[in-house]
Amino acid sequence: MDNDNKMLVMAALVIVALGFIGFLFGDLTGFAARNSQKTLSRLYLSSDPNIIEEFNPVVGPTDFLYITVETGSAGIKDEVAFYEQLGLNSRRRAKAFMDCTGYICRPNRVETKDYKIPSDWNGDYCAKVYDNEFKEDIEACFTVE
Repeated sequence: MDNDNKMLVMAALVIVALGFIGFLFGDLTGFAARNSQKTLSRLYLSSDPNIIEEFNPVVGPTDFLYITVETGSAGIKDEVAFYEQLGLNSRRRAKAFMDCTGYICRPNRVETKDYKIPSDWNGDYCAKVYDNEFKEDIEACFTVE
């Protein structure tokens, strides 16, 4: 009986150790197989709530800009940054949050937000979101007149 108890304890320790190793190295187990398809996030801007994407939408000061984001395979940061285009340079003017849970918008979802353009904006602007999978900004531009 004493030998059976030792064998049972050893088997339990081996199972716990394998579970711990699998947890630490999730990329070597099923995690990598589930998430093998990497997709980049997409950002769409529109001046009309019934249209998802317009090429370089034109909005007026105090109008709404409608933002739609297809989050990629690792999601995005919960922030949209707005930049004024000044020739080849850009200057950050504002930021808005997509109101996702936490600091990121979860992967493989569609998130929407409407943003009211400040009254003192005029010219060319771009909106950017940060894609967590590819570690880069995704940009779409619009004009305020």
